[in-house]
Amino acid sequence: MEQLQQKAIARVFADRLARIGKDIPAWVDLFVEDAIVEFPDASALGSPEGWEGKAAIYNYIKDVPAQMQNLIFTKVRKYPTSNPNVLFAEVQCRCTVLADTTKSECTQLTKLVLKDSNGWRKRCA
Repeated sequence: MEQLQQKAIARVFADRLARIGKDIPAWVDLFVEDAIVEFPDASALGSPEGWEGKAAIYNYIKDVPAQMQNLIFTKVRKYPTSNPNVLFAEVQCRCTVLADTTKSECTQLTKLVLKDSNGWRKRCA
Protein backbone atom coordinates (compact mmCIF):
# COMPACT_ATOMS: atom_id res chain seq x y z
CA MET A 1 0.00 0.00 0.00
CA GLU A 2 2.79 2.42 0.94
CA GLN A 3 4.56 1.85 -2.39
CA LEU A 4 1.31 2.59 -4.24
CA GLN A 5 0.96 5.86 -2.30
CA GLN A 6 4.56 6.82 -3.16
CA LYS A 7 3.85 6.20 -6.84
CA ALA A 8 0.66 8.23 -6.53
CA ILE A 9 2.42 11.26 -5.01
CA ALA A 10 5.09 11.05 -7.75
CA ARG A 11 2.30 11.15 -10.36
CA VAL A 12 0.67 14.09 -8.56
CA PHE A 13 3.96 15.99 -8.69
CA ALA A 14 4.50 15.23 -12.39
CA ASP A 15 0.93 16.32 -13.22
CA ARG A 16 1.33 19.62 -11.40
CA LEU A 17 4.72 20.25 -12.99
CA ALA A 18 3.24 19.72 -16.46
CA ARG A 19 0.57 22.39 -15.87
CA ILE A 20 2.51 25.21 -14.18
CA GLY A 21 3.67 26.96 -17.34
CA LYS A 22 0.65 26.19 -19.47
CA ASP A 23 -2.61 26.31 -17.55
CA ILE A 24 -2.43 28.27 -14.30
CA PRO A 25 -6.17 28.02 -13.43
CA ALA A 26 -6.03 24.23 -13.83
CA TRP A 27 -2.79 24.12 -11.79
CA VAL A 28 -4.35 26.11 -8.94
CA ASP A 29 -7.52 23.99 -9.06
CA LEU A 30 -5.37 21.02 -8.07
CA PHE A 31 -4.77 22.58 -4.65
CA VAL A 32 -6.94 22.15 -1.57
CA GLU A 33 -8.60 25.40 -0.41
CA ASP A 34 -6.15 25.95 2.46
CA ALA A 35 -3.05 25.08 0.42
CA ILE A 36 0.23 26.84 1.07
CA VAL A 37 2.97 27.64 -1.44
CA GLU A 38 6.21 28.85 0.11
CA PHE A 39 9.28 30.37 -1.53
CA PRO A 40 11.59 31.12 1.44
CA ASP A 41 14.07 33.09 -0.68
CA ALA A 42 11.44 35.34 -2.26
CA SER A 43 11.88 38.07 0.36
CA ALA A 44 15.33 38.79 -1.10
CA LEU A 45 13.49 39.80 -4.28
CA GLY A 46 10.95 41.93 -2.42
CA SER A 47 8.16 39.34 -2.61
CA PRO A 48 6.33 37.57 0.19
CA GLU A 49 7.77 34.22 1.22
CA GLY A 50 4.49 32.43 0.81
CA TRP A 51 0.83 32.45 -0.06
CA GLU A 52 -2.00 30.67 1.66
CA GLY A 53 -5.24 29.67 -0.02
CA LYS A 54 -6.10 29.07 -3.65
CA ALA A 55 -7.03 32.70 -4.38
CA ALA A 56 -3.74 34.08 -3.03
CA ILE A 57 -1.73 31.43 -4.87
CA TYR A 58 -3.57 32.17 -8.12
CA ASN A 59 -3.06 35.94 -7.77
CA TYR A 60 0.66 35.42 -7.31
CA ILE A 61 1.25 32.84 -10.04
CA LYS A 62 -1.30 33.86 -12.72
CA ASP A 63 1.14 35.99 -14.73
CA VAL A 64 3.99 33.50 -14.82
CA PRO A 65 3.29 32.27 -18.38
CA ALA A 66 3.19 35.87 -19.64
CA GLN A 67 6.39 36.84 -17.81
CA MET A 68 8.43 33.71 -18.41
CA GLN A 69 8.60 32.44 -21.97
CA ASN A 70 9.56 28.86 -22.74
CA LEU A 71 9.36 27.68 -19.13
CA ILE A 72 10.96 24.24 -19.15
CA PHE A 73 11.58 21.79 -16.33
CA THR A 74 14.38 19.26 -16.78
CA LYS A 75 16.47 16.95 -14.65
CA VAL A 76 13.51 16.05 -12.46
CA ARG A 77 14.58 13.93 -9.52
CA LYS A 78 12.05 12.58 -7.05
CA TYR A 79 12.99 11.45 -3.56
CA PRO A 80 10.36 9.40 -1.73
CA THR A 81 10.35 9.52 2.05
CA SER A 82 9.27 7.13 4.78
CA ASN A 83 6.01 9.10 4.86
CA PRO A 84 4.09 8.08 1.71
CA ASN A 85 2.35 11.49 1.66
CA VAL A 86 5.62 13.44 1.41
CA LEU A 87 7.88 13.75 -1.61
CA PHE A 88 11.02 15.80 -2.09
CA ALA A 89 11.92 16.74 -5.64
CA GLU A 90 14.72 18.57 -7.38
CA VAL A 91 13.98 20.27 -10.71
CA GLN A 92 16.07 22.31 -13.13
CA CYS A 93 14.03 25.29 -14.38
CA ARG A 94 14.84 27.33 -17.49
CA CYS A 95 13.02 30.22 -19.10
CA THR A 96 13.39 33.61 -20.73
CA VAL A 97 12.23 36.51 -18.56
CA LEU A 98 10.35 38.73 -21.00
CA ALA A 99 10.85 42.02 -19.15
CA ASP A 100 14.49 42.10 -20.20
CA THR A 101 14.88 38.90 -22.28
CA THR A 102 17.24 37.49 -19.66
CA LYS A 103 17.80 33.76 -19.81
CA SER A 104 17.16 32.31 -16.38
CA GLU A 105 18.18 28.95 -15.04
CA CYS A 106 17.86 27.63 -11.52
CA THR A 107 17.47 24.48 -9.51
CA GLN A 108 14.35 24.29 -7.42
CA LEU A 109 13.97 21.99 -4.45
CA THR A 110 10.40 21.16 -3.56
CA LYS A 111 8.73 19.46 -0.63
CA LEU A 112 5.30 18.23 -1.66
CA VAL A 113 2.88 17.17 1.05
CA LEU A 114 -0.24 15.43 -0.18
CA LYS A 115 -3.09 16.40 2.12
CA ASP A 116 -5.60 14.17 0.37
CA SER A 117 -5.97 12.86 -3.14
CA ASN A 118 -6.80 16.35 -4.43
CA GLY A 119 -4.60 18.71 -2.51
CA TRP A 120 -1.08 19.52 -1.62
CA ARG A 121 1.26 21.92 0.09
CA LYS A 122 4.41 23.01 -1.65
CA ARG A 123 7.61 24.47 -0.24
CA CYS A 124 10.37 25.56 -2.58
CA ALA A 125 13.93 26.49 -1.76
